[in-house]
Amino acid sequence: MMNSGTIEEVIIVAVGYQKGVSGLNSRIYDYTPFEDKNWQRKTGGASQYLNYLKHTVLPYIEADFRITQKSTLVGNSLGGLFAAHTLFTEPSLFSNYIIGSPSVWFKENSILAMAIKPAANTTKVYIAVGELEESEGEKMVSGARQLAAKITKQSGALVTTNLFVIPQARHATAFPTTITQALDWIYQTNSN
Repeated sequence: MMNSGTIEEVIIVAVGYQKGVSGLNSRIYDYTPFEDKNWQRKTGGASQYLNYLKHTVLPYIEADFRITQKSTLVGNSLGGLFAAHTLFTEPSLFSNYIIGSPSVWFKENSILAMAIKPAANTTKVYIAVGELEESEGEKMVSGARQLAAKITKQSGALVTTNLFVIPQARHATAFPTTITQALDWIYQTNSN
C-alpha cells in the first residue's frame, strides 16, 4: 500500500516479550489490565507494560526514527484488550488504535466496566473481529460490538470508531485482514 501511494509511509515497530519469560506468560501478564486469580498464569500487568511503552519504547522511537506526530497502537486478542485499556486510560498517548479480535471476555468482561478518559485529540479507533469468532468459545463478535458501542458513547466527540466484522474469518485468520484494512482506513492518502 505504501509502494502504490495509497497510504502514507508508516514505520512498524514490534515489541518482543520480556527477557527470561516465555512468550505466552509474558503476553498474558503484560496485556491483561486486571489480576485474575482464576488463571493458572500471572495476570494484571497492563499498567506496568503501558509505563514501559510510554517511558522506554516511545522515547527510543522518537529519538532514533523519522516519525510524525501520528502514531498507532496495534493489538490483537489479549493485545486488543491491552489496546482498549490504553485507549481508556491514556487516550492521547497514541493518535490511533487498531484493536483486533479483542479479548473483551477476560475476567468476565471487566474492560466494559472501566471508566474512559475522554480523548483530548482527534483519535481514530479501528476494531475488527472475525465473523466465526462468535462461535469459537468466547463470543468475540458480541464483545467487540459492546466495546465499540462503549467507545462511541463514552470517549467523546474527538474519537471516531470503525467496527468491521470480517466475513468467514476465525480468530487465527482475522488479523491479516484487520491490519491491512485498518492501516488503509487510518493512513489513506487523499489521492484515492
